[in-house]
Order: sequence, then C-alpha cells, then structure tokens
Amino acid sequence: MQPGPASVPVRPRTVSKTALTTMPTVDAAVRLAPLEGPVVRTSGTLRGGLLSGVEFLGPGDTASSTVDIAEPDNRRFQPDPQWITAPLAIFATEKIAAAMLWNDMSLAPSFASPNHLEPSADHRMSLKGNEIDAIVRFLPVRRNVPADSQFFQNRGPNDPAMGDTVNDTAVNDTPGPAPFAGPSVAPGDDPADDPIPELIRWGTVLRGLPPAPAFRDWESQRALSLGALQGVLQGDDRMSWAYSAEPESPRRAFADTASILWRLTGKIPRFVPATLTPGGSSIADETIYLLVGRAAEWRDAGN
Repeated sequence: MQPGPASVPVRPRTVSKTALTTMPTVDAAVRLAPLEGPVVRTSGTLRGGLLSGVEFLGPGDTASSTVDIAEPDNRRFQPDPQWITAPLAIFATEKIAAAMLWNDMSLAPSFASPNHLEPSADHRMSLKGNEIDAIVRFLPVRRNVPADSQFFQNRGPNDPAMGDTVNDTAVNDTPGPAPFAGPSVAPGDDPADDPIPELIRWGTVLRGLPPAPAFRDWESQRALSLGALQGVLQGDDRMSWAYSAEPESPRRAFADTASILWRLTGKIPRFVPATLTPGGSSIADETIYLLVGRAAEWRDAGN
C-alpha cells in the first residue's frame, strides 16, 4: 500500500553511524550539532494538542502552563525524551490537524503552543537528533464546527468514537490516509469533526505502543512509597505530609497518609498529632482513627 496524499514521509538530512565514527575531529570541544526537523507549524486557533506523556491540550489551552504543574517543571516545550510515553505529537486547529510520528525514542521533540520559539502565533512541533526518521500526516477539519464543540472535549484513545476494527493489512504495510477497516467512527461522528482520536489511532496502528515497564515487586513498591512518604512528602515536624511533592503543597497530619504508613510498615506512626486532618490520598484510608482509639474523632469528622 502506498502512502496517500495526506500521509507525507519526512526524512531530513541524516548522518550515518559510520560517518559519525570516522569524521575527523578538529577540536575535542567541538561537537556535531544535532539536526532539527521536520519543523511543523500549524496556524489557526488551537482546538487540541497532544505530546504523549507530556501535554494533552484542549481548546484554547496553552502548552507549558502552570495549571497542572508549577514552575519551573511546567516548561515542557523541549522535554526530556524520557518523559515521552509514545513517539507521537499532534496539533489541531479550525483549519487543519497535523501529526508527527517517529521511531527513535531518544530523539528530542519540541512542542510549543503558541509558538514562542520563533516567536509566532502558530503552533510548533519538531524533532532534534543526529539521525531523524519521521512521518507527518495532515487531516482536514470541518470549519463550521465551533472550537468548543463536544467533539473536542474529553476525547482520548478510549473514547467510543475510536472504534474497534483495524485492518490487518494496514498494520503490515505503509498506511494510506484511512488505514482502518469497518466504521472508523461512531454513527454521527466524523474524523473531520475531531481528528485527534483518528490520529492517535493511526499512530498506534503504525508504530504500536512502547513496551510497558516491568512491574515492581512488593518490596520495591514498598521502598518507593516509603521513600516518598518519609522524604519529600514529609514535613519538618515528621508529623505531617503533603498531598504532592511541590514545595507549596501544605504539610498536614493527614489521616489517610498515617494509615498508609501503618500498612507499609505494620507499625503505627510514632508521632500521631492530637488532631488528624481528614483526607490526604485519592483513595481514602481512615484506619488510623481506629488504631489509636479515636473512633469518636472519626465519627465527628462526618464519617
């Protein structure tokens, strides 16, 4: 199967491994500068964006914002390649959607919306490395669908509109612009309304998913959890903990956290304050109230 008109293989200038090893060195301090490419700029009002493992943007969102991550960790426009969970980047506007797919997970992507790297009002993504092999695909977008359409809200790879039928031939051959058999979208939906799920599925079919990391055994998981609860999450008084590791996250005597420490160690924390603060974990665990004989306090807290 040959690439369709909307699927454009992009292979910028490369330097072979042989060339890298035999290239004469003029000065030990001189290093071969990495290539950058392809550089894809998408114009228009942002409807959605994705850099797997790093960004998932909705209509009007700004990349590298502090909404979910505080400074300086919010600066994700040139993230560490180890943060990337799948080699896929997408921007969708009211004009067009563009996706970039690559193989080598050591390549360093850039992802800026708006594009402050030039600077420009568009949305920019690219790759950097000594050898780059990437595919760029474009999809049209219906111009009469408003940016706040339901099609651009809360959509992801598990959305029902993603469908569940894949053409086996498309997995083995180079995909065309529509490499999926059967109904690719739910009735009443269309990739032109929301191209992001279609592009996620296209990338997954073509490249697959990276191997999942090995499961930790119980002792490894226990050590990791204790290291956090007795380290960055713990307050200076050793009787309080934070919900997250960010410095501004308040340290309190959370009942959930005290209960978790008991489950991890088999011991009641040595320092249990006179008053416990309900909560502290996404999964409630209020066992500590009963362990220290303070069931009345647990009851009065509204349980």
